[in-house]
Amino acid sequence: MCYLEKYCYHTIMLKGNTTKAQYEQINLSLEYIYYHCGEVLRAKSLAKISGYSVYHFHRVFKAITSESVSQYIRNIRLEKSSNLLLYNIDKSIEIIAYEVGFLSSSAFSSAFKKRFSMTPSKWRVEKHEEKSVHQKIDSLFKIKEPEIVYKPQLPITYLRIHGYRKEIENTWIRLDKWVKEQKNLKKEYKYIGVFHNYPSSLPHEECRYLASIYTDEKISKGGEFGTCIMEDGMFAKFGFFCTHDELYDLMKHAYQSWPSKSKYKIRNFPAYAQYSDLKNILTSNKQDIDFFIPLQLKNILAI
Repeated sequence: MCYLEKYCYHTIMLKGNTTKAQYEQINLSLEYIYYHCGEVLRAKSLAKISGYSVYHFHRVFKAITSESVSQYIRNIRLEKSSNLLLYNIDKSIEIIAYEVGFLSSSAFSSAFKKRFSMTPSKWRVEKHEEKSVHQKIDSLFKIKEPEIVYKPQLPITYLRIHGYRKEIENTWIRLDKWVKEQKNLKKEYKYIGVFHNYPSSLPHEECRYLASIYTDEKISKGGEFGTCIMEDGMFAKFGFFCTHDELYDLMKHAYQSWPSKSKYKIRNFPAYAQYSDLKNILTSNKQDIDFFIPLQLKNILAI
């Protein structure tokens, strides 16, 4: 069974509460878009994944994301590319353009400039020249070398946030309350923040984030509370002791200061943070946070 057929097979329309059903069905296509943005994506196929006709899919998608299907796909591709330009400097702009799904480098450059008000080459140079943040962090925190670890697949239950600080406390409260209402959970679970945008120079309100919990016990998805399995792989594990607000700058520092000195490069996969205490996320108190950067070995021959 192919990936598309597997998604369609598991697509079940909920009865009774239309809003919950719509969130659940659109979550399927959002997840597919994120992990397959480098491929050709057609509304007809995405509608099938979500269990809708093409016409109804466009309407529901816009209502939930506030973006059209084409706008959402383009923004995901451009946001991914903005980070790859910074953190995979051995890759050419042309290769990055193709990796995120653009059919030509000229089309990519035009779309990128329209979105970020500068060309990809200028973005790559200017953003790497921002040294003040690193100097400030170096003076405030003693960041140790990361541990290279292999992480297995992580089944997570999540709520989406578009905007890193937007409604983040309320979202975590809602997620925790919903999970605690699941009567079948017997074990403790872990709090995971998934960053669908790497910490680039995008404004916080434009960053995509998943407030999520990890447990190996089965949780049924429901409405906007989605479920997915994060892929396994190699990661650099950083140990931070900081507030949730301080975490974003520490992530950016780790991304821009460490990989270039190592034998690794950034893998095209979301980074995530594992929090030790939900209460400290909500109160902005300092806590131990494990931060995982997705890695792969650098190629012997640079592209």
